[in-house]
Amino acid sequence: LLSRMDEPGAGAAPALAFIEMASRAGRPARVAEAADRVLALLRGASGESGSEAARRRLFALLLDLARGQGPGREGAVVRLAEAAGSAEERAIALLELGALRAAQGRAPEAVEALQQVLADDALAGRTLRLAPRRTALAGDEAARVLREVVARSGPAAYAAFED
Repeated sequence: LLSRMDEPGAGAAPALAFIEMASRAGRPARVAEAADRVLALLRGASGESGSEAARRRLFALLLDLARGQGPGREGAVVRLAEAAGSAEERAIALLELGALRAAQGRAPEAVEALQQVLADDALAGRTLRLAPRRTALAGDEAARVLREVVARSGPAAYAAFED
């Protein structure tokens, strides 16, 4: 797959297959490189046949990695926003970024990501599937995580957003 990714005109399929295989094998070391290749192809192929399907598949693969706790989590989370193509996906990307930054103890950055969801009605009003049996409005989930971040880190984490 690595050599196929390098072939001219190979498209996104080999890189997507590589991401899936590396993720399943628990070896995300080169996932970021493959994801970047797909994102670059998508930037140059907007509107082309198959590009939307490739974008959706990339988003799903990155989301699986982002929701894990492994070494590929950060790389997947930071690429989710670029792979997002809908308001739902943008909201999910921001929620995942907020959760990651909170877990890293980077409360102001977590608050910033969560505030972006709350400040945009098009994002906050989206119903998201957060787990197989759990759905919530993006704004409600952002507010829930925000309360946890402020409770854990103190009100100073939210100071930049107070009027």
